[in-house]
Amino acid sequence: MAEAEFKRWSYDLCLILMQHFRVSRLSSGEENLADKLKSYVQSHFQEELTLSTMSADFYMTPQYFSKIFKEKMGETFYKYLTRIRLDYAKDLLDVSQRNVLQVSLESGFPNINALNRAFKEKFQILPSEYRKQIRTESQKRQQPSFQELSRLLKGQEEEKVSDKGQSLSIDTSQRKIVQPFWKKIINIGHFEQLDSQQVKEQLLSFQTHLSFEYIRLKLDTPVLPQENYGFYKEENIMDFFVKQGVKFQFVLDFRQVKQKEHALTFLKNFLSHFSNRYSIDKVRQWRFELDYMTVFDEDKCLRYGRSYAELTSILSSYKVEESLFGPGFVLGDVESLRLFQSMVSKGKVPRIQQLTFHVRQDVAYRSSNQIVIRKITDQQHVRNQLEMLSAFLDSDFHHIHIVEWKDYSPQQPWINDTSFKAANTISTTLACFDELADIAWNIPLDLLLDHHKGNILSGYEGCITIHGIAKPTFYAHHFLNRHGEDFLGKDDYSLVTASGHNITILTHNCSQLNYRYYLEEDSSEYEHADYFEKEESREFTYQLKEMKSGKYLIKTRVINAQSGSVKELVEQVFLDTTMNVGESEIDFLRKQAIPRLTVSKVAVEENSLGLSMTLEPNEIRHTHIIYLY
Repeated sequence: MAEAEFKRWSYDLCLILMQHFRVSRLSSGEENLADKLKSYVQSHFQEELTLSTMSADFYMTPQYFSKIFKEKMGETFYKYLTRIRLDYAKDLLDVSQRNVLQVSLESGFPNINALNRAFKEKFQILPSEYRKQIRTESQKRQQPSFQELSRLLKGQEEEKVSDKGQSLSIDTSQRKIVQPFWKKIINIGHFEQLDSQQVKEQLLSFQTHLSFEYIRLKLDTPVLPQENYGFYKEENIMDFFVKQGVKFQFVLDFRQVKQKEHALTFLKNFLSHFSNRYSIDKVRQWRFELDYMTVFDEDKCLRYGRSYAELTSILSSYKVEESLFGPGFVLGDVESLRLFQSMVSKGKVPRIQQLTFHVRQDVAYRSSNQIVIRKITDQQHVRNQLEMLSAFLDSDFHHIHIVEWKDYSPQQPWINDTSFKAANTISTTLACFDELADIAWNIPLDLLLDHHKGNILSGYEGCITIHGIAKPTFYAHHFLNRHGEDFLGKDDYSLVTASGHNITILTHNCSQLNYRYYLEEDSSEYEHADYFEKEESREFTYQLKEMKSGKYLIKTRVINAQSGSVKELVEQVFLDTTMNVGESEIDFLRKQAIPRLTVSKVAVEENSLGLSMTLEPNEIRHTHIIYLY
């Protein structure tokens, strides 16, 4: 108690000293502090600049710095920073050819939505419309005509309407084959985690419902070389998956391969052993990946390239069908990608066809010979980065694979148990359409992440709880997998597919996270709803044309906070997600944490069907329209 009291008094003393006897790092007098503040913001506004960061550089507490900043600058820190960023963004829109996404990022805004809100608030027009306006002025060398202004105003009015609802018109006769990249592969972890009956039972149930083609499994090299290594541990696990018809994507950690001289021998023996056990044809269908998640420099590129070439030679001798995957860039570390590709173009590093990327909450990259770590606060980060990749890479040669997806905040693990995570899973899938070869989803079982925690909900990223209860994310994958054979259309919120005369519509209403979610601070004072922008229901309308006239059965399955979400269910029934409950309560939750099902009939006349639905915040909905013969 005495030590705790001493620490508290010491902390209070530090606060007093910092507030009343501070010495600014950039000091020399109060009279030119305003100039120093201006200079600092001007130098750093394009970075992830926060009040905490800047106050620390001036040796002040955030509270005191905020007060001083407003006194010297005449406005709050965030208003001033936003104004500087907006002025720079406006200049870029005036004189550059950069798209609005690039303008927002180069101006210091975390995403397009942040730029749009701030720009509209100050200039009463969206950045995209502002650019159209100045281009029209440049072309005509005169003020916009009345018609042009009417068009802009109409566009703004249409935008307001679209904020309240979403409409999609589909010609059901225009079809192409669905390429379901989202159901290709899922992460499983290490062999050691899989050797229990409970894990196998949950995996069997999971795979029965979702049927992923590949599992991504870490292949660890033994610590010491063993001439007669028997592969008993590996056989026990792999036999289980082979019986289910699952194929493997084995991950070799570059750091292990480089540090253990016997790693290559181990791989050769592994391939030989299982070619004899399962047949060479099965082994040739497996994938292999050399993963090296790092900030690359030239030396790392060269060392990785040598190991990549050695492993490629081994795999080629067995005629493995797909080339070696790698290297495991962090999505957003553009400098590492550019450096690696430049080494490829110079012939110093092998060209990699199957490029792999990790999605992380923080991105480390090299800037001015220093490693900088940036927190990702943009929910559209993946989409934006994939758009840049498609412009940078040769899409005819390269195939892009996301092999890991860990974008949640460790300060807010509860979000993994919510319907938001389900809606975000579907939103992410729609954003990646036509951009990815596949995406390896997170480890599916909480049981694989912690065998010992006995709480009903743990906040782990699995989609099935330790007790085998399906979370909303499970149903996101389940809904995604219940697609038709043919692709009909999509937008940011919906995917429409078909099989024969039957139509499937998958819809989400994913909410936007706000700044609180990304802060590393005590969250006890906030409710979960406080971490989202204004949550609103959204209306969706669908016009399905060229349908076969007749009677249809419509089955609708819904997951939202009121229906099928185990987190809300536990809070309503047990009041505490950390309490231990018995098997009967667990069985009750298993039966209740399922989608709400409604069934109706409709008649289609003149080959057209209109549907309307309203989704609650973070709701996902699967609508199956079945033709009745």
